[in-house]
Amino acid sequence: MSLLKNSIWNFGGYIIPTIVALPALGYIARELGAERFGLFALCTAIVGYASIFDAGLTRAVIREIAFNRTNKSELNKIIATSNFAIIILGLVGAALLFMNIDNLVSLLKVSPRYKDDVVSSFKILTITIPLFLLNQIFVSYLEGMEDFFNINIQRCISSSLVAGLPAFFIILHPTLTCAMIGLVCGRMVSLIISYYCAKEIVLTAGIRFHKQVLFRLLKFGG
Repeated sequence: MSLLKNSIWNFGGYIIPTIVALPALGYIARELGAERFGLFALCTAIVGYASIFDAGLTRAVIREIAFNRTNKSELNKIIATSNFAIIILGLVGAALLFMNIDNLVSLLKVSPRYKDDVVSSFKILTITIPLFLLNQIFVSYLEGMEDFFNINIQRCISSSLVAGLPAFFIILHPTLTCAMIGLVCGRMVSLIISYYCAKEIVLTAGIRFHKQVLFRLLKFGG
């Protein structure tokens, strides 16, 4: 029965966001037009590939949590250290993107009439990188603890908001900048949900640096 219930929640975690995403993407494409919708798709891909900045930490956290599930002290060290490291890595990734926005816009040959909108959008996009990476750490903790119910609830709500909020903000004003604001809001809500699901360990662990734990995480993750 437990397996069936987990399977249903797992299925719902994918199918509900898909139901939200299909009409939302259609509306975004119609309102933004081909060029800006293509740039919107690129922005969402950049966020998805932001995991390259985590140095394999999310994978390592799942493994470490699974191995130390009953060791409260070690769990605190793992979460504290991974929070510390991922915030730094996220800020570095955001800074690199921010410093190269003009080069990226030139490389993409954006139409002059959309240039200001696109530059503003990429600046807003940089905010999502640390949010996304920190969210991944919280979700990795849940995966390591095999808390599949909360993982699927988080995935269902978060993915639906990430898909739907850009469309909602475009209703208010049909620009790529507004779509990015919606995307950032979706990522922020996703982080809040993940934090709520893992708040006990997050509050207990805090943000600290443990050298041996970091080396262990990077050794496996790298």
